[in-house]
Amino acid sequence: MSLQSDIRAVADAAFEQGERSKGLAFSIGFALGVISANKVEETTNPDKTFLELFFQSTSESISVLNETLLFDVREAQRITRAIFNLVTGVRNQAVKVNEGSSLLEVLFNVSSYLDKEDVDFFNSNIATCVAIYQLIRESQKTDTGLVRQID
Repeated sequence: MSLQSDIRAVADAAFEQGERSKGLAFSIGFALGVISANKVEETTNPDKTFLELFFQSTSESISVLNETLLFDVREAQRITRAIFNLVTGVRNQAVKVNEGSSLLEVLFNVSSYLDKEDVDFFNSNIATCVAIYQLIRESQKTDTGLVRQID
């Protein structure tokens, strides 16, 4: 089976029909954002680093996946960038204690990267997002096309 077929099977089993596009966009954006962030050791400007090093390749990967999976490309790009900025920002900046209603908000100011709807969606679909992340991550080890572009 192809990566797209594997992702489709996971998404079809997990997301309700009305949430499939959002679920795919979020899960793929999450995966590409984490994978890209893990390729950067240090940066003082996460957004600039993303735009210079990863925007084109992640956009191409999103486009290739969208050819057969059909999801909101702009949403996937937004989530990819937000997750990249969150991961690299947290990793490369001193932790500041913020006002908030959750541990993640107090320590990492998650709402400056993702809105409440995004966080709630992820919290409701953690297993599916992680499963799709793992599929994409594994594909980098074996495929020569799609996601290898972000290496």
